[in-house]
Formats: sequence, structure tokens, C-alpha cells
Amino acid sequence: MGPYEVVAQIGAGGMGEVYRAHDARLQRDVAVKVLPESVALDPVQRARFEREAKAVAALSHPNVLAIFDTGSHDGRLYAVTELLEGETLRERLRQGPLPIRKAIDWAVQIAHGLAAAHDKHLVHRDLKPENIFLLADGPVKILDFGLARHTPDPEAATETYQAVTHAGAVLGTVGYMAPEQVRGQGVDTRADLFAFGAVLYEMLTGQRAFRRDTPAETMTAILREDPPALGALRVDLPPALERIVRHCLEKNVNERFQTARDIAFALEALSGSGPADTKQTDAMPTGASAARRPGRGLIGAAMVVAALVLVGLAMWRWNSSREAERGNASRIAIGTVTQVTEDDGLEIGAALSPDGKLLAYASGQPTHMRIFIRPVAGGRTLTLSETGAAFEYAPRWSPDGSQILFLTPAGAYVASALGGAARRVAAGPLGGAGLRAVPGPLSAAAWSPDGKRVLLARVGRLSADSLSIVALNGGGEHSIASGPSDLDLHSCDWSPRNDWVACVSGNSDGPWPNPGFGNIAPSAIVLAPVTGGAFVTVIEATASNLSPAWSSDGRQLYFVSSRDGPRDIYVADIAPDGRVKGSPQRITTGLGVLSVSFAAASQRLVYVTYASRANIWSLPIPSGAAIDTSRALALTSSNQVVEAMRVSRDGQWLLYDSTLHGNAEIFRIPIDGGPPERLTTDPADDFAPDLSPDGRAIVYHSWRSGSRDIYVKPLDGEPLQTITATAAQEQYPVWSPEGGAIAFHDQDTQTLFVVRRNAAGTWGAPTLLRQGLQQPGRGSWLPDGRALAYPRRDGAIEVIPAEPGRPRVVYAPTTSSDPRSRSVVPSDDGRTLFFKSTDPEGRSAIWSVPTQGGKPRLLVRFSDPARPSIRPDFAAGAGRFFFTLEERQADIWVAEITHR
Repeated sequence: MGPYEVVAQIGAGGMGEVYRAHDARLQRDVAVKVLPESVALDPVQRARFEREAKAVAALSHPNVLAIFDTGSHDGRLYAVTELLEGETLRERLRQGPLPIRKAIDWAVQIAHGLAAAHDKHLVHRDLKPENIFLLADGPVKILDFGLARHTPDPEAATETYQAVTHAGAVLGTVGYMAPEQVRGQGVDTRADLFAFGAVLYEMLTGQRAFRRDTPAETMTAILREDPPALGALRVDLPPALERIVRHCLEKNVNERFQTARDIAFALEALSGSGPADTKQTDAMPTGASAARRPGRGLIGAAMVVAALVLVGLAMWRWNSSREAERGNASRIAIGTVTQVTEDDGLEIGAALSPDGKLLAYASGQPTHMRIFIRPVAGGRTLTLSETGAAFEYAPRWSPDGSQILFLTPAGAYVASALGGAARRVAAGPLGGAGLRAVPGPLSAAAWSPDGKRVLLARVGRLSADSLSIVALNGGGEHSIASGPSDLDLHSCDWSPRNDWVACVSGNSDGPWPNPGFGNIAPSAIVLAPVTGGAFVTVIEATASNLSPAWSSDGRQLYFVSSRDGPRDIYVADIAPDGRVKGSPQRITTGLGVLSVSFAAASQRLVYVTYASRANIWSLPIPSGAAIDTSRALALTSSNQVVEAMRVSRDGQWLLYDSTLHGNAEIFRIPIDGGPPERLTTDPADDFAPDLSPDGRAIVYHSWRSGSRDIYVKPLDGEPLQTITATAAQEQYPVWSPEGGAIAFHDQDTQTLFVVRRNAAGTWGAPTLLRQGLQQPGRGSWLPDGRALAYPRRDGAIEVIPAEPGRPRVVYAPTTSSDPRSRSVVPSDDGRTLFFKSTDPEGRSAIWSVPTQGGKPRLLVRFSDPARPSIRPDFAAGAGRFFFTLEERQADIWVAEITHR
């Protein structure tokens, strides 16, 4: 058979024969699979076989069967693969279910193989135990990627359907097909994840998840029924493992795990758990309900976070032990961890009473939250205030546990921990339209160690930020420190030694309720002496650093940071003079923490985990009545956060930033959807891309210098070009239509600049065009290149000449109910300006207004509170709108700790 000498037939079936053969050229034994003659005669199937065989041959992954060669013989196509010695998973399962450790180990290998194939845009479509091979020496191989299907098991042979590609055809093997396959709909990589869940179910129980008497009944079960609970079939099964299986088997494709890599990550977390961690797993929410609740099932990352708690705690113990051996001041050891809240939505700002028995936290949506109090051990949950209209957040227990200090948009208040009327201790009125309305001028409040005074942080906006102290028994505020208006102070904590105050500087949108909640922008940790003096930066703003919390002796400062990837808990040793001794030490690994705090007189700490997804959705630009986002189609569906996007000038590409691989990077996809192409790989976060009109370079802003700067990256491999290199916050660059200029926005001064390229290809110095713009906000060039359209700070829209000149107001809100623009995008012909607004309740909308001026017209409503579009950016082009819809989940955990 060509250069291969056939030795013996290994197997045969309706979809071809498999032979053992010898390759005399390379002196090795191989397997040759000969496909049916019909495949060679059908041009479509032949082309598909050749295309996918080449893709698999280029894959080269240890958990995927390797293809060495393809050819034809007597009118029959064949594929040459590695020769495997061992048995299929189907053959092994005839002996019964697998040991849990073995099942997890093999499942992780299968998931990694799928992830590698999916990265190459290969969908298996027929994953089942017959197509999983167990080598004699241990490794697992996935068979038949891209090849005609073969079912050697006579029992399953009648259940196999031919792989065809026309619309509406059923594709796969009954019992392992995803619901979308059963319906004959188009499938993507997530269909393989459903099949993976069915296989893992069978590995753990020895029973098929959806086996019925006939194929038709089996398909009906896939569409309408859940398989029997794994726990009812196997008593030694960890609940967390059952939740992973259930999450794979979600009927709705958007509610499953979104990537095989996420599944591998969750399984590896379980695999790395010790006996103590298994006990903690049992304390987590159990049963299918935890994975099937509306909203929560949509966030695959939240499922991963729950599993990663196990690995994080194991690393916490290991780090604590290592630091103790080195004599470091950190002497924390973690015991039992309990998940206290698991409701849909956000539970944030968690604080423990001094005795560690009660928990106070804020719950609700980013535009409206209330404070709740509940026993850690379980019991009745109470509201702090009696009115549902209250807007409260950031609770702090007094040192004696009798009172709770908290913030509202109107100021800082103190209330009895038993409930009742609250007393305002400091005013913090909201600002005007277009300014940061939450948390407002008053951005933090914290107790003094003696409980008689309160620390206040104020955001000065256009004046100095400040820290002050007010006595509860009366008197005015006493200032202890002030800094520039861009210091952006929040999340403060008063040291128990009464010497320092620790605060976060920057990214106040990140941890507290506001439309931009969850923002990942970098921030610093600063100290200020209680007796007055200058701020000292102890943790630089090279990552998102949040939630400083002093240890009980005031010698260590704990904080949350993304400096090594997902946000985790770190500790820094603080000298009496405010200096950091040594380097901060990482305490947890992979938890996705938002905040941490301690109970002053108890051996407990509390932390909040946070997971979010923001994918790109699309709608046609309506020509008539306004439409709702319930009609939108998902353009991406990964565990990622997308913030900004832009349609290329030729209408062929959608450029966007994404956290798909951890930090924010730049991607592009075809305008109608398809596999993403990664354009940047720098460890720093890159945002807000735009493609040059000639398609040869991208411009974006990045944190790689420690502040936002503008960069141009040629796509042909030429060196990166730095357009700005200042301490300012330059952001949201947009390319002019002819490609000779770039406009960008300085966040600090809310100023529009333009930089031009000369004949030699060198970029000049920025020229100021306009001040007083929206922040954050994004505008664009008009198609003629002579002017730009931008949102103003008060929500109005201006057309600004590209050369110095007088701006023209296109639209200005005149009443409190009028929409206020946050970003502006022109239509392809330049006659219309589209803009996005967000009302005080956090509801977004897209409007249109004539470029020459007029009354705005509502085009798109974002009315689903479970899927808000919180980010200001959106894109328009090729007759469609593109925007993000956000899914967010924050939960509270309490951990027992000991000090060494």
C-alpha cells in the first residue's frame, strides 16, 4: 500500500478498515486506516478529510493520535498513524467504573488533548469511549480527529450516524451528542465538552449518562432530561467532581464550560487536593443545583474558582510553612474554609465582627446595594436598614462589635449592629453628571483602633485628594494627608498600632459598586502617618492591588494583587518607618480574590472571590423601531473579559482586547465570526485596539510602562513604535481615515490629542485639540477625516475639527432624563452618530443623532439586568452594532486561621 507493507488487519467496520503495517523507510510499525470508497468519490468529503488530516498532523500533542501520512490506493484514501498498544476506554469500562483518582488523571489528559485540538480549530464531533485509547504504558490518546468515524463495539454500532456536513444533518454518536448536535444545528468546540462530560460520567459510574432503549429515546433524553445524580450511584464521589460533570452536561451551550482548558484546570485542582481539602470540598454547595442556577452556570470561570480554592489553600499552607522556616513575619496557617454565600449576583465588601461570629456584607447590583448581617455558622440574615431604597456598601465593624460603619452616596454613617436608625458622621454628596458618582467625593471610611474616631478618604476630582479624621463625639474633620487629584484614594484601613493608615491609590471603580465595577486597571497601596505627613507608596501600581488589611499586631499588611496572574492574597512586612521589608509574599494561588479582611479578636479571615465574563454580541443596526438585546447573537463565548472593540475601515475585521489568556491582549476576528487571531503577547495589559486603514498595523494603549501609553504594532514583524511615553494616562487611540494621524484621550486631564506621521514615517509630538471630555469615553474620526466626534464630560456630543478650530455641539442633554453619551461612533457614511448611554440605574442603551444635530433616537435597549453592558465602548460597522454583555459573580468565604 504505497511505501507501507501491510502486516495484518487490526479491525474493520462500516467506516473502513485498519491495518498494521511496516514503514521500511523509517523502520517503524504504523497503523493504516483505509477509508470507504465513497469518501474518495465525494469531493466534499475528500477535501474535508485532507484538510483536517493536515491539521491533525500539524497538532503534535501527546494526548492526540499522531497522523504521519495520507495517500490513496486502488481508489481508496488512507491515513497513516502511530501504532498504539493497549486498549480503548470502552474495553476498560467493561470491567466497571474507574477509581476516582484514575478517572481524574485520564480525564485531565483527554481535556488537554481536546484543548490542543480546539486551539487548531478542530472539533472532534464524535468523542466517546471507543475513540479514547489507553496505552499500555499509561498515556491516553484521543483517536479519529477529522477522520471518518469507526465504531468497533458491536453494541454501539447501530448508534453511529454518518458524519456529514450539510445543514440540519445529525452528526456524532447517540448518547454522546450535545443537544445542538441532536437538533442538527451548527456545532463548535463546546459540543466536544458535552461529550467529554458524558464520557467522564461513564468513567465514574460505569453507566451511560443518556442510555435508553432506542436511539430516538436517547436523543429525547439528551434534549429534555438530566442523567441520574452521580452521588446516588457512587457514594465516594466528591461533590465538586459531580459539579464539574454537571457543568459539562448543561443543555444550553452558553452555560457549559466554555473551553476544554477550563475543564482541565478544574480537574487538576481536584487532583492536587490532599485529604484535608476533600473535607473542605464537602462544605461547598452540593448537588446539581449549584451548577444549574440561572446566571451562575453562565460563568465557567466561577466554577473554576470554586475548584481552585482547594489548590489555593494547599499552596497557602505550603507558603506559610516555608515562610515560617525562613523566619519571615508571616505566620498564618489555614484550616477549614467555608463558602458562606452562593446567591446569584454580587456579595462584596465582606467584614467579620471582632469575635468572628457575624458577617456584614453588601449585596445586590453595582448600581444599588444593601448591607446584610448573618451568622457565619448559618442562621437568619438581617438587613442593616429597614428601607429597600437604601444604597449601602463598605461595612466595617467597630472594635467592640457594637456598631457598623458604612458608606452611602450621601456620606459615611454609623448604625447599631442590632439595627435601627443610622447617624451620619460625614457628608459625601454626589457629583454632577458625567463625574464619578459612586463612591463620590467620600471614597472610604475606617475605624480608629479605639473606636472613637473615623478615618475619611475624599476624592478631590479636580482638587487634592485627602485623608482626614473625625471624632464620633463631635467636631470637624482634621486633615492628616493630601495628594494630587489623580491619587484616587479608597479602601483604607487604620493600623491597630495607631501609626499608619493604608489605602489603595487608583482604580476606585474596581472594588466598589458603580457601573465600572470589576475594573482591572492597575493601582497602588500607599501609607499615610496618622499624625500627618506625606504619602508613602509601599506597593507600586504595576498590577491591580486592592484591599489592604493590617495584621492584628500591625506589623504586616495583607492585600489583594494580580501581580502574578489571577488576583490572590499577598502579605508585606512593614517596618516602623513605613518601608516594606523584603518582597511581598504570595499567600494563595489562583483564587480570583476581590477583597480580604480579618476578625480582630478571632482566628478567622474572610475573603470575596470574583469571576466575570464579558463577551462580544452583535445586532443589526435597526432602521425602524428600537430593538432589545434579547435578539443579539454571540460573536465570542469564552471565559474572558472584553472591554473595547473597533471595526476595521474595510469592514472585514473586528479588533478587540481580551483576557482570554490571563492578561488583556489584542485579538481580531472576521466580522462575521470565526477563530480569533492573537496580535499581542506582552505580559502587560493591552487595550482598545484600532487597525490602520491599510491593515498593516494596530494602535492600542498599554500598561507596559507603568501608566497608559499609546503604541503602534506593525503586523509584519517590524519593531513596536512608542507614540507616547509619559506619566499621564493616554488611552483609546483611533486611527484617522487616511492613516496619517492618531487621536487619543488623556484620562487625567480629560483632553483630546492628535499625533501625526510625517513623510518619513515618524510620529510627531501630540497636539491638543479639546479639553473637558467624558472620562472614560471614546470617540472617533468622521469618515472625511476633517473632524472627530467625542462625548463631553456633561454627556453632550461635540464635532471637533482635526485642525485647531471651534467645536460644534451636535447634541446636549437638557433634562435629567435625557441620555448622556459615554462613547460615540459614526455611521459608515458619516451622516449619523451612534452613542451609548448608561442611566443612574446602570441600564445602557444605544442611540443615534444626525451629525448635523437633532433629537436622539433610541435604537437598542439593554434591558436584561442579568446581562448588563457596563462598559462604555461599542463598535459599529458593516451594518451591525457590536458590544459586550457582562456576567458577574462574587461570593464570600470564611477561613479558620492560626498564627505561628
